[in-house]
Amino acid sequence: MGETRKQGEVREMAREYGPAALTVLAEIMKSAGSETARIAAAREILDRAYGKTAVLPAELDDDDGETIIRYVNDWRGKPESN
Repeated sequence: MGETRKQGEVREMAREYGPAALTVLAEIMKSAGSETARIAAAREILDRAYGKTAVLPAELDDDDGETIIRYVNDWRGKPESN
């Protein structure tokens, strides 16, 4: 099921504001009085620049690189390489 014409028009209109919105986020990140606002703005900028980061399950939140690679390979459906 494709995007409707109206959705495409709205998306196109919103993209016109993309550069201005990014400028506002950058300004908030640099000068907002609230640390929470600065962090939120920085996170939004990073998400747009690099994509959202994956959150690993708590049991993988360690320095065991082999376990993490195995988890990612399982998640991607790739066999483990030895």
